[in-house]
Amino acid sequence: MILDGQDAAELGVDTIEQADISIARDGSVILVVTPIILAADPGHQGCMVFSFDDFTSASIARDTSGVAIPRTIITADGNSLGPGLCTYDANSETGVLLVITTVTGSGAATDIEFSLHATGVHP
Repeated sequence: MILDGQDAAELGVDTIEQADISIARDGSVILVVTPIILAADPGHQGCMVFSFDDFTSASIARDTSGVAIPRTIITADGNSLGPGLCTYDANSETGVLLVITTVTGSGAATDIEFSLHATGVHP
């Protein structure tokens, strides 16, 4: 397992979801994930990017205590679902792409807006 529930707790979130693997500009393999706090508004807390210590064994870089070390943390505004759903292409000037989900209204009048944001962050 690359990251698990203990990693989420050590990072101050309930779950780590929506994982995407990419290549950074320096050629290293990175893991882009969405940290989630279940009872929060927004639940999605943005993006975290981790470096692989060893991709072939799926080992994430960790400190001497065994805690996963985020390479980059990106946050943004939003409500309900909030910021997350991130991806990265080193060849794009956009940096990490972040989706912000905003929910307004309720029931049949619920309106969900997805907006795509170029962060300019190249982890």
